[in-house]
Amino acid sequence: MQTSIQAPQFTPTVDEQTTQALGKIFWLIATEYNFTPTQIKTILDIYNPQTYSNYKKGKKIRESGDSYRRVGHLLGIKKNLEILYPRNPEVCAKWLSVKRKTFHDLSAIEFISEVPFESFERLAAVRRLLDRLRNGSILELL
Repeated sequence: MQTSIQAPQFTPTVDEQTTQALGKIFWLIATEYNFTPTQIKTILDIYNPQTYSNYKKGKKIRESGDSYRRVGHLLGIKKNLEILYPRNPEVCAKWLSVKRKTFHDLSAIEFISEVPFESFERLAAVRRLLDRLRNGSILELL
């Protein structure tokens, strides 16, 4: 009889304090990278305009593990860019909006928001690519 070993699943603690902190961070990053309202809605998986308006006004995000993971991937992207380009904040700020062959001639943010129901997977894919670039697994993104 074989038993399979599974990796433990990380379940983020969903509480108001964490949500407020991640919300502030998310909205700062969204401003820094000049995300459009459509891009913000896609990243946060928001479809209701009133919900978007309320979150923007309160500088918060939804209190859910999915939202935490989405913001976590965005933070990972930001961290990777700051490590890859420590003396070039302009490159970091513009990196997500530069078109690349890697993203089918779209920018990373266009790639993420191109298909809203795939936005989580695409956000994670961009982060993984930057992780690999930072770790030397790949040498450059075209």
